[in-house]
Amino acid sequence: MELNEFIKTVVLEIEKGVNSAQIEVNEHKTGTIINPTRDQALNGGGKGSMHDYKEAIKVEIEASILSSENTKGGINLQILSGNYSGSMENVSKVKFTIPILLPPHELPEGS
Repeated sequence: MELNEFIKTVVLEIEKGVNSAQIEVNEHKTGTIINPTRDQALNGGGKGSMHDYKEAIKVEIEASILSSENTKGGINLQILSGNYSGSMENVSKVKFTIPILLPPHELPEGS
């Protein structure tokens, strides 16, 4: 898998997972608030908006990448899987953090 596709997949899966969990706790009426706004955190409810609470989570990614030239003179970056057995000459380790502001929890009416 190319590095850009890997990053995109990780970020989208985190967002989908958080959104699914928010929907499920709303359906089960557990009272849990996932990624609360400031108003929700301080007052135990209310709507709030994404703009009143801007604390991003930090997703840390560490990967081994294989670089190779492509036919257009650019470089391809591929994420290595655990079973890679080729030359380590063009393998690099990268580690970086991506800040993500998740969507606020939309509570059902009357919450």
